[in-house]
Amino acid sequence: MELDQLYKECRTFRKFTQKEIPEKDINAILENLRYVHSGNNKQTLNYVAVLSKEKRDAVAKEIHFAAILPRELADPKPEEEPTAYIVITAQKDHTRVVDIDTGIAAEYVVESAFEKGIGSCMMLNYNVVKVNEILGLNEDRIAVMVIALGYPSHTSEAVEIGEDGSTAYTCDEQYHYCVPKKTLKQIAEKI
Repeated sequence: MELDQLYKECRTFRKFTQKEIPEKDINAILENLRYVHSGNNKQTLNYVAVLSKEKRDAVAKEIHFAAILPRELADPKPEEEPTAYIVITAQKDHTRVVDIDTGIAAEYVVESAFEKGIGSCMMLNYNVVKVNEILGLNEDRIAVMVIALGYPSHTSEAVEIGEDGSTAYTCDEQYHYCVPKKTLKQIAEKI
């Protein structure tokens, strides 16, 4: 897949089929994370792949999807839940650089997954204490992002931003998400 196409088509997915992700694909995503850019090349992030049904169910109870949508459209039903999670962890007392590194690592996960037909949803809205407990993290580490993974059961597309300028995404009853994107002229200039 060409990068231009990947950037246009790689959207957030919140509802998934229950087809399991092959372990080789999870391993490939994790392998790509070895090469993630990192401030001062400190490589302070770690990753936990949550694959067992028991642990996935526990994590699912502690996360919240799509805060701007009505719950019935945002949250997956039991037969639509992610079939894996990758949780990014960091030292509890971390610097701003680690937050930037987290965003970069999350993109590696999302793009590596999408290349394999796997959808994803990056989340910061979750019960950190509970997720840390579920993962069995040491007291000096913390979950800094949860990324849901699975084969999408709905569609999502980038659309031109409307005249009202709203960037709020929408979803209809058929679970087709529309994600408004600003024009090039609105986000960049040449001087």
